[in-house]
Amino acid sequence: MYNISEVARLLHIKEERVRKWCEEGRFEGAVRIRGEWQIPADFFNFLTDTGNVYNDYAETTRSSKDISQYFSH
Repeated sequence: MYNISEVARLLHIKEERVRKWCEEGRFEGAVRIRGEWQIPADFFNFLTDTGNVYNDYAETTRSSKDISQYFSH
């Protein structure tokens, strides 16, 4: 599970936007635990073949524009 700040860092967006998306239900399986949003790591498997989002994402040149297609309105 990732928290809001981790997701914001991965997607290169503001924490406020991630929080809003959680509230809108855009992250399937996201839950609030002790008042903090937790987003399932499985949601980010599209970023990587190995499932290791942190290492693989850092090695790519993807930008938030490349992955924005996964966050439709």
